[in-house]
Amino acid sequence: MKKFVSGMIVGLLMFAGVSVFADSSSLVGRTVSGIFSVVMNGEQLSEAVIIDGKAYAPVRSIAEATGTDIKVKGKRIIIQDKEVQTVSEPTPSNTPTGKDDPWEVKKQQEIQGLLYGIEDRKKEIEKYQEFLMLEKDKLTKAESPQLKENYRASIEMLEINISNAQNSIEEAETRIAELQS
Repeated sequence: MKKFVSGMIVGLLMFAGVSVFADSSSLVGRTVSGIFSVVMNGEQLSEAVIIDGKAYAPVRSIAEATGTDIKVKGKRIIIQDKEVQTVSEPTPSNTPTGKDDPWEVKKQQEIQGLLYGIEDRKKEIEKYQEFLMLEKDKLTKAESPQLKENYRASIEMLEINISNAQNSIEEAETRIAELQS
């Protein structure tokens, strides 16, 4: 009898520990609400899944596309900027003008990157709005209180994502105006 009780206790402890761990650190069992394309400069890098209003994309493909180094050490993913060559301060004798000016080139590249980002955010907003309409429709048809709560949470996350994307667009437009002045 002692062995049986001991076995039950050990089994319960193991089961409880595993379920708590799985609940806190896993996306297993979560509903994928959509799949987005990750695009940089018009080229598709990968796909990201949307779970609970958050995008999960392959870090390596994004890091490589943005020119950053990525290393995995244990359970940590470390992303660092690659070494950048320093540019000497311009002096009157070495200051290029027009298209040859590295500062002007860098400014134009930043503006172009911001414009691509704005287009990407606009596409994200369109997709979020599509998902938002679907989730609102599901909410009206849901019967159980748990499903209704899940749809409300999903709707809230989508609205937050839309707001964040709109703020990102505004910030990019402000930065473009700064660069062009």
